[in-house]
Amino acid sequence: MAVNEFFRDSVANAIRSMYQMILDVKYETKECVCLDYNHEIKNISSEITDYDSFSRDLFLSVHPEERKEFLEFITLDKLVDRISKDVYESMECRIRHADGEFYWTRITVCNTTKEDSAEGNDFLLLLQDIHSGKVKAMQKEKEQHSLIQKLKMDYEAINKENITDEMTGCFNRKGEKYYSRLCIEEAKKFGKNLFVCVADLNGLKYLNDHFGHNVGDAFDLNVTFPDTYASKELEGKAAVFKVELLGIKETILPELDDEFASEVSEFDTFEEYKEDVKKNIEKKKANDAEATAKDELI
Repeated sequence: MAVNEFFRDSVANAIRSMYQMILDVKYETKECVCLDYNHEIKNISSEITDYDSFSRDLFLSVHPEERKEFLEFITLDKLVDRISKDVYESMECRIRHADGEFYWTRITVCNTTKEDSAEGNDFLLLLQDIHSGKVKAMQKEKEQHSLIQKLKMDYEAINKENITDEMTGCFNRKGEKYYSRLCIEEAKKFGKNLFVCVADLNGLKYLNDHFGHNVGDAFDLNVTFPDTYASKELEGKAAVFKVELLGIKETILPELDDEFASEVSEFDTFEEYKEDVKKNIEKKKANDAEATAKDELI
């Protein structure tokens, strides 16, 4: 066997191994011929010789979520226009196989008129199974996204601790400086008014240190009713309340994370749950606005 012939056979065998389907398409006549075909996609007809008919048949096997993108990609005139500039074009989508399951597939269209050239309009359409690599890449991307979210929450927690007074829960000087700048910038940008309240916390600390109580303590609480009070006979009078501190309760809100989302919804991540809540709120607002408009018309 001649070297050139051996080379051609080797290349042909390698290409057939790489692709599940190889379709030769003539632009002018829209004639197409299936050059190679694997049994995994036998649900897609290999006997169709018209490009439009083949496109429709392939469209039915594309996952519904990718059909819009597929139609944009596969439309003949648009496709030929793109490969006349870039030699080849490709897209990734899920295609149903003969077993009824969807698998990630790369659809590549390559100009065949001249090697490494965009001349002419005839092309090969190639279907390549990329499911295994795609699923791994998507899983890795999901893990990276989860890691980024965790790092973001850790950063927010550390940042909050850094700018918050441990005893009062109020912003310390760092927090006051940081958020004051943000509030002032927002007020300037949107023409908002600002309300500034300055509180002396030394007195609060003194009360807490000298008059604070623990669970089980019994003590008197001396008060004077205001001059204007709901009960007239108590207005302006002094009173002593006998108090026993039975317990101290604190409301602890759950962390807004993926675990929280999976417990309260059907979503796996908090970002998905938040987006769904946002959509529902927007939908409710739209429905309320529509109802109000109808009431005004009536």
